[in-house]
Amino acid sequence: MRIARRFIVHGILLLMAATLVGEGLWFVYEPAPPSDHFVEFYFNESREAQLAGDLPTAIAGYEGVLKLEPSFAAAHHELCLIALGRGEFERAVARCAEAVRHEPDDANLLNSHGSALMQAGRVEEAIGHLERAVSLDPSFVSAWYNLTGAYHLRGSPELAENALRQLERLDPNASIQLRRQLRPEVERTLRDRGETSDH
Repeated sequence: MRIARRFIVHGILLLMAATLVGEGLWFVYEPAPPSDHFVEFYFNESREAQLAGDLPTAIAGYEGVLKLEPSFAAAHHELCLIALGRGEFERAVARCAEAVRHEPDDANLLNSHGSALMQAGRVEEAIGHLERAVSLDPSFVSAWYNLTGAYHLRGSPELAENALRQLERLDPNASIQLRRQLRPEVERTLRDRGETSDH
């Protein structure tokens, strides 16, 4: 609520200062662009609201940050994660796409975008983002986890197996969890090759 009031007060002050009359001439007030510190402050306030479970305030805050700085990838990313949590997959895809557009070499953003695409049923597109994420950060457990699932959804058991093996090397517990979630045919492929370990 505090952050929403600050945005409203800020907006009112800008409107009051927007036009001034002096000797019959209109002068337009042009505020200086917001400092990085100012934008970062509002982003952090929004993040606090999100962590406290106040999603309407967090969303309003992130939207306000993006009005001040449209290329602030972290705000797009947080809005993507909120949309994913609400099951609004296409909205999440759009938000993540904006984040990746501004930070194309960020493995975390690529992973989130791939996850959103996968949940929206756009598996082929998801795979491209997830493959890029693991190429940028080969030790990124979450991206390997998502990539394994995406390969499985596409019906590529050998690629899923290879990704699962990499995941197993990085995080055996995540591998066990994913094995439990995958459909039986992937497990059957692994068993047929005699390459699974008993967990």
